[in-house]
Amino acid sequence: MDWKAWAAPIGAFSGFVVCAQAVVTLDKSRQIRKAGRLGVDRITAVCYLFCLIAYLTGILGGWLIWSKQVDTLGQPTSVLARYAFLIAGESINFSHELIVVGVLLSVVIVPQLMNYLVAGLFGAAGTTKFGAWCLRFAFWTIVKGFAVAGGVSVAWGLIAMICHWPKAYESSPSELTNNGVGQMASAAIGTLLAGPLEDRSLAAMRSRLAPLTRRMRPVHHWLTRNVAKVDDVAIE
Repeated sequence: MDWKAWAAPIGAFSGFVVCAQAVVTLDKSRQIRKAGRLGVDRITAVCYLFCLIAYLTGILGGWLIWSKQVDTLGQPTSVLARYAFLIAGESINFSHELIVVGVLLSVVIVPQLMNYLVAGLFGAAGTTKFGAWCLRFAFWTIVKGFAVAGGVSVAWGLIAMICHWPKAYESSPSELTNNGVGQMASAAIGTLLAGPLEDRSLAAMRSRLAPLTRRMRPVHHWLTRNVAKVDDVAIE
């Protein structure tokens, strides 16, 4: 067995354990607990997702090798294997998923902003909604992407090292495994700090937008001039 090839993944996993223990120790401090929810249930769910994806990738990869749909160099030789490699590659490089999420979020946010301006011409502008929800959705999409990418990368890299493939995805097997462990570490640490990150991000956005909000208040009153009149009539 080539122990040099296993040195990088073992070192990366050790670093991941050290980082996880450091964050768990940080979790015990009262100041961090007051800052937000660190959520044991969340980290359990993310770790389970990582393990599930890694296990399924290992089963699928083992079956493809056993059925001789992958050659000795780690290249697919059947249509099914090509699709499996394509899906695995897209999972590792989840930039396309982020683009789709960005488009979906824009479908939620942009029409509301357009409606605010167009309806405001008639004095009937309404307030925008789902801003905080969109921020949380984007955050957890990134965390999920890192967990899935880590599971696929670790399983694929280990299979490649066991089968002595020269390459796995677009890098060496040890490098891919190393990247997978790093992606899982990013997902785990991001999950542990999810509460403070969400709270601080929203607070920072409100703080930075406060001066602009004060300057735009007269414009907002004009855009909602008829909405206020309707409310007054309803109260009367």
